[in-house]
Amino acid sequence: MIDLQEKYGDKFKIYRDESYTKDKTDERKKLWQYHEIRGKYGIIYNYGENQLAVLVTHESKLPRRSKEDLGPITRKLYKALRRRFTDWKLVQEAEYEGTFLFPEKDILTVADFIEVKPKIHLTEEHLAALQKGREAKAR
Repeated sequence: MIDLQEKYGDKFKIYRDESYTKDKTDERKKLWQYHEIRGKYGIIYNYGENQLAVLVTHESKLPRRSKEDLGPITRKLYKALRRRFTDWKLVQEAEYEGTFLFPEKDILTVADFIEVKPKIHLTEEHLAALQKGREAKAR
């Protein structure tokens, strides 16, 4: 099991998949199954218990030479990624998106690729300034 919240919650904001609801009564469904890391060009999520996947969703992130190129664009992305990462696997493709399985060791590279914003950590000074601004605004 890869718990994204536990392992990467300090680096990235962890979202819950929209299919998760708090009134789930099935004890077998664990919360970690619904965690995902969202980026500008895709989503990182658990794919089974010990595997991660990334759904690359934006065509501008997928490499192509010209508009006349034929064939699914994800094939070009897959070939480009396979040159860099030999242990990635394409498991689903469409014209402008693709799902790739990758090892956990590559999560920071994948997060950078889909442009995940890092989690912001506020200092005590920042928090005090925010509180002061809220108080001034409330007056």
